[in-house]
Amino acid sequence: MKSLHERLSEEHIKVLEQESLKYPVTTKRIVEALKETMYWTDLKYGIVCSLVSSFSLKSHCPIEIDSLFVN
Repeated sequence: MKSLHERLSEEHIKVLEQESLKYPVTTKRIVEALKETMYWTDLKYGIVCSLVSSFSLKSHCPIEIDSLFVN
């Protein structure tokens, strides 16, 4: 099974790269969590909040979070 990081699109990877210039510590934590996790439901709430912020999602709704990852 692929990690969440492996299931991100190139577009999302680029967003994280841009975010890392402004927020290196937060982005590093996001990337580490995505590389270690297979299911988004296993992410800590703080990482989910950071994903919502980084990707300018409309809400913390599970559908929004799930839409980041290719299944």
